[in-house]
Formats: sequence, structure tokens, C-alpha cells
Amino acid sequence: MDSSPRSETTHPIELSSLKNDAVNNGKLDVTKVVVGAFQGTAGQKIVDEISDLANTTNKLDTSFERAYRLLLKIDSHKYAREDGSIVEYASTWRQYHETFRQLITESKNIASTGKCYAERYAHEVPEKLEKLCKIIEDPRTEMESFEETRKRANKTMQLIEASINVLLKDMADTEKRATELGAKFSELLNAVKILSEELERDVDCLTTTVDIDVTIKTAEEHIRSVQIKLDKLKAQVSTLFGVAAVSFTIGGGIGWVAGARCVSGMLPAARVVQASKNELRTAKENLEVLGRKRDALAQSKTDVNAIQQEVHTIATQLGMIMRIWSSIQSDAVQLKGWLKGCLNPDVPVEDVARDLSEMKIGLVYDILCQVLQTYATEVNVSTLKPVNT
Repeated sequence: MDSSPRSETTHPIELSSLKNDAVNNGKLDVTKVVVGAFQGTAGQKIVDEISDLANTTNKLDTSFERAYRLLLKIDSHKYAREDGSIVEYASTWRQYHETFRQLITESKNIASTGKCYAERYAHEVPEKLEKLCKIIEDPRTEMESFEETRKRANKTMQLIEASINVLLKDMADTEKRATELGAKFSELLNAVKILSEELERDVDCLTTTVDIDVTIKTAEEHIRSVQIKLDKLKAQVSTLFGVAAVSFTIGGGIGWVAGARCVSGMLPAARVVQASKNELRTAKENLEVLGRKRDALAQSKTDVNAIQQEVHTIATQLGMIMRIWSSIQSDAVQLKGWLKGCLNPDVPVEDVARDLSEMKIGLVYDILCQVLQTYATEVNVSTLKPVNT
């Protein structure tokens, strides 16, 4: 049969060439591939992202940690909202960080499992296909009847179908786990964005509803008023003290009486002076508190901007990981479609052989295998670098 897949010359890339490129370049090259999710320049970008996953994961972990430390600073001020509730975000953020680490570990496990069967079937399917193709290309031997040849082909096809049924189960499991994982990453990303938006609103509300500058100006005016009052009282006490001293010096009945009156007037005046001093001290302390609050709010605003930058980094890196798993899921869906088509009894054996040929399913399985292997080996949450302090 001249129409067999072995006579075709339009296949996108030889598998052996793909493997050689991977060895020579130190990474998988899919720029010439035209099947599956990992193909061409777009697919190469995703493959390169997978190769850089260790760095990506470290960036994510670092951004989570930096944002957490900034949130701890903001939480330490115990800012109160209008309803009296306290602005606190660090503990929730910590939970998101832990969720991220758990998802990375989960994705690593999925990749490890998927790699095992992808590697097995990347070899198993082509081997069975080779046997089937030989029957198609050379259907009969000298001593074999047509019916015997048909039985031999059908038996080979049954073996392939048995493998396909197992493959379908594995691909369904991978697709399901990849879909669920992608949804979890998406949920985490949305939660991170919502938290950062709520934090920004809270701090903006604090800086707009509480005009610290006006409050500080009022406090400064109050201090000046108390200072003027205190200076006047000190002057009065000083005058009374001077009169009393002169009166006692003059002596005599009139002098002693005048001096006694001055002393009796000095006592309540001194108490008023002390009260004014206390008021002045309290006012200055309150002013210092207001100043620290103003500085704290300004710093918190700066910290929020820094947190937003970390959130942007997290969104970018999580988006990258989500693209990777979306591509893995896409390959799983495509492979399932091809495999189900092969089980259709109305499809000729020649067409099954073509659909299972190396230029399609074998190549996609091999790429998927290497992609999953790279993911499983490059990601390691237990060796993430600590944040520099």
C-alpha cells in the first residue's frame, strides 16, 4: 500500500532531530514543530519559561516574602477604619504564600506522574505502530491467506487499542489535574489582587479622611496658645514674688501684711503655672504622636506602592505558570481526541496508522514527556533562596 504513512515526506520534524537539538542546545527546541501545544516560536517561549522555572519560583517566593514583611509593618500601626475594625492583612497574606508553596509542590507531583507514563507511551505507541505499519506495507507472506493476514492485522490493532484505552485513562487524569491546578493558581492570583486592592483602599482612606497636616497645625496653634498663657502666668508669679520680697524687706506692720498678701496670691498662681506646664507637655507629646502618625502613614503609602510592585511580579510569574499548565492541558485534550478517533471502527487501519504515526502522537508525547520532566526537576520549593534583609 503506497499510501501508508511511511511513504509520506511532509512530516514537520524528525523525532531524532528533535532529541539531537535538545542534547546539543541543552534545552528542548520546538521552533520547527507544528503539532501540539508546544510548537513554533510561541511554544518555544513556553518551553524556555519551563527551563527557567527554578528562577521563576524563587522570584515568586521572594515577592511573597517581601510583601509579607511590608504588611507586618503596616499591621503594626494598628490603623483603625471608620467602623472601628483594625487594618490587618499580614496573616491572610501568609496563608496565600503557603498556598502558593503547596500548589508548586502539587504541580511538581503532577508533572512527575505525567512524565512517567508520557515517557512510557512515547516509546510504546511507536513500537506497536511499527508492527502495524509493516503489516500494512507488506500485508501477506507466501504461505499466508488473506484472512490470516487480516487476523494478524486485527490482533495487532487490538493490542494498540488496549494501549489506547489505558492512554485515554491517563490523559483524562492529566487533563483533570491540570485543569484543577490551573483553577487553583487562578484563584490564588485573584485573591492576591483583591487583597492588594483592599489594602490600597484602606490606606488611601486613612490618608484622605484623616487630614494629619490640619490636625498637626491645630495642635501647634494650641501649643503656642498654652505657651503664651504660661509665659503670662510666669510673669505674674515673678511680679508677685518681687513685691513680696520688697514688702518683707521694708518690715513693719504694713510691709509684713503686704508681703503676706503677695505670698498668698503666689500659691494659686503657682498651681495654675504647673497645670499649664502639664498641659503644654501633654500638647507637645500629642504633637509628637501626630508627627509619628503622619510619617507612618506616608511610609505606609510608600510600602503599599512597594507591595503593589510585588503583586505585579507575582501576577506575571503566576500567569507564566498558568500558561504552562494550560498548554499541558491542551496537549492532553488533543491526545485524547486523536486516541478516541483511533478507536472508531469505521476508520480504516491505514488511517489509524497515519494518525498514530510519529509525526503526530509520538512527537507530542515525547515533547510532553520532556516538558513534564523539566518541570518536575527544575521546581523545588525546599531550596528557595531566603530574602536578603
